[in-house]
Amino acid sequence: MTERCGALGVLLCLILLSSSQALSKRRTPIMGWSSWSVYSCNVQEDGIKVQAQALSDLGLWDLGYTYIDVDDCWMAFNRSAEGLQQANASTFPSGMAALAEWLHARGFKLGLYSDAGTTTCQNRAGSYGYEAVDAATYASWGVDLLKYDTCNTVPGWDPEEGYPIMGKALNNTGRDIWYMMCNWGQGDPATWAGPRALANSWRTTNDLMPLFPQFYEVADANERWWEYARPGQFNDPDTLAMGYLFADPPVTAPATGNTLSYAETRLYFGLWCIMKSNLILSVDFASSEWPRWILDIVSNRHAIAINQDALALQGHRLWSDGEGGNNTDPRAVHVPAGLREVWSGPLVDGDVALLLVNRGESIATINATFTLHGPHCPKDVNVSVYDVWGQRVFGECASHFAMRVAPHDGILLRCSCARPATRPARKGKDRGDHAFVTQ
Repeated sequence: MTERCGALGVLLCLILLSSSQALSKRRTPIMGWSSWSVYSCNVQEDGIKVQAQALSDLGLWDLGYTYIDVDDCWMAFNRSAEGLQQANASTFPSGMAALAEWLHARGFKLGLYSDAGTTTCQNRAGSYGYEAVDAATYASWGVDLLKYDTCNTVPGWDPEEGYPIMGKALNNTGRDIWYMMCNWGQGDPATWAGPRALANSWRTTNDLMPLFPQFYEVADANERWWEYARPGQFNDPDTLAMGYLFADPPVTAPATGNTLSYAETRLYFGLWCIMKSNLILSVDFASSEWPRWILDIVSNRHAIAINQDALALQGHRLWSDGEGGNNTDPRAVHVPAGLREVWSGPLVDGDVALLLVNRGESIATINATFTLHGPHCPKDVNVSVYDVWGQRVFGECASHFAMRVAPHDGILLRCSCARPATRPARKGKDRGDHAFVTQ
């Protein structure tokens, strides 16, 4: 115990280990912006302010994108003479407390990055042995989110023991701080961070690359743990990196240029919405090069409403055309992936979100059946099918429907019990790239 407590001392460490768990009081996934896929390690104070202003000017703040997460490299390589974490004076000359004040004055929240190791992934000062000191420092600065990474940990460091130390330290500050664990899914954190209420969200996978099918493979890995998510505690498949990435390329830039098509981008966003994942955009909104249709997708109020639904329960795959995927049990826990899939998630008032997915290379007709996917309405009541992307009602159905879905696309729908049927359910009209074809 003495070794592990390091700079904290045995008594303080014992207090931390026995205190209550750390959780923000927020019940729905957070929404905001991350610096990493835009600036990587070249993040600077002015860049953060420019991006925050762009979010406000584009109307994204009004939609709930309020967390500004400053990733690795905001801090100095070494601590102060007093052993305190400090900002890099050349890139954040005003300091992080001043940045928090600037953001708070504009309605934003400040998120910071730290690491459970002796140094961060980019070799800045880590938090190992300084958990209570750093938590108190972050709280005093006005930090609202902590992303806690897992690089350069000491030999024998156990995430199931190490993550609670920082979590409890944050909780002891009395400030509402969203605690985001980031150990890339090692050791299946959903199985222990969720049941023990150790964090508000936990990464379930390796870092995401904004490429198809890589982002879908990440979604597959995240979907596996859907049962462990609950209000205020969510599986985290990484950020929504879109557009032209790394405008000022660092040495380790994984990708440059716009890497996703329109269809792939809305499939990406639709998956994150139905999975109740954090909607953390990593887009260079301050540049003139990002495709403007990204804004159309990420500002869709109906998609956001599905993500922010008060039930806060993760949707998951209920049917696929893959081997073993022809499921007929609405209580199924794990359905194998395929090229064509139907994902389903419960919403308030008995509504259901559906995502019809085509991972293939040609247009496909995908069927949805209400006895399997919901909603479950009285016999004399039709189901109203609302097209989230098109923002229109496709039609009313009695028991099932089918849609044509373009390659690499996902059609996000909200289904609800309509009203007692007074006429036969009707077909919808062709919408171009996808069509409502049958009931």
